[in-house]
Amino acid sequence: MPKLYQIHLRQFMKQNSYNNTFNSLRQFPIEFLDYLETLNFQYLWLMGIWQLPVNRLQRDFSLQSFLKEKYSQINPNWKQEDIISSVFAIENYTIDQNLGTIQDYLFLKNEANKRGVKIILDFIPNHFGYYSTLTTTNPELFLKQDDILQNGKDPNYPAWVDTAQVDYSKELTREFMIKQLIGISEICDGVRIDMAMLTLNSVFERTWGFKINFESEFWSEALNIAKNNNKDFITIGECYWNLETQLLDLGFDYVYYKPFLDSLINIPPENPNSEIQNNLNPNKLVYFLENHDEKRSASIWDLEILKTKIDALIQTSGLQLYYHGQLIGNQSHSPIQLINVPPENPNSEIQNYYLEKLTNI
Repeated sequence: MPKLYQIHLRQFMKQNSYNNTFNSLRQFPIEFLDYLETLNFQYLWLMGIWQLPVNRLQRDFSLQSFLKEKYSQINPNWKQEDIISSVFAIENYTIDQNLGTIQDYLFLKNEANKRGVKIILDFIPNHFGYYSTLTTTNPELFLKQDDILQNGKDPNYPAWVDTAQVDYSKELTREFMIKQLIGISEICDGVRIDMAMLTLNSVFERTWGFKINFESEFWSEALNIAKNNNKDFITIGECYWNLETQLLDLGFDYVYYKPFLDSLINIPPENPNSEIQNNLNPNKLVYFLENHDEKRSASIWDLEILKTKIDALIQTSGLQLYYHGQLIGNQSHSPIQLINVPPENPNSEIQNYYLEKLTNI
């Protein structure tokens, strides 16, 4: 089954088992790409490649007191330069200046592709950084209520205060975001789409409390155009709330399936009848034991139980997602704003178990 390996680029550049610290995507350790090829990974997700806002106030969101406690738990010696803005509150879709140039990125992509590893990048349709220059150069793209720029949010949680909400009630906004997706499709093999269900018409209306004048869905047009631009382009949608079927019907290649993880840790489903209602194609689902939002699997289960969960993941028929550090048994869950994360000693039993399973597929 296809497998996707996720890394947090800025954390990986600070700490890895190869170059240890490197300063440009051109210096990305080729040995790591060889490692992915050996383990039969088809995709590498470079999370956090896009330019972050350079406004100091944007970065200050990441230094709030409620996050400082988290940073101190992971790295008691953290410094301000160890903190970045959220990689999902971007400036624009250009390579971040701290990662190198587009040529450096394309060098890395070419090396990965030579090894049969396709590159997945982020597409974040719901919002940009609150201090992105787009909010002043293109204010018409963003949602304002009572003349106040709104933070991005989903309807079930408080707003993400470091983001500016894109306004999907406007045709010009939809056209702009489609152009961003087309541009991304020209330089990579696919996208992981952040919170993809938030741009559905019904979800947008529920979130913001007003009716929009669109019968067609944004994704039906956007994905069709992107596929026409790059026929091999892969789209992976982050999805919750039993909306998997709707996104797949709109053209996504894969969608997240959180109920798989929830069932392994005995969390009741959002809807007890979800399996019957969805009637999902298991080959189109993304299965995972952990990612940047979830607890480390080695911190949830002891070794023997974890092995059964690993077996369950490997036996799935869709796209299997693995997060950097998972294959060596890391237990610390790091905030994505903290880029200087102390290394953990590999758990040899977990490492060997994954190695045996993944090389025998």
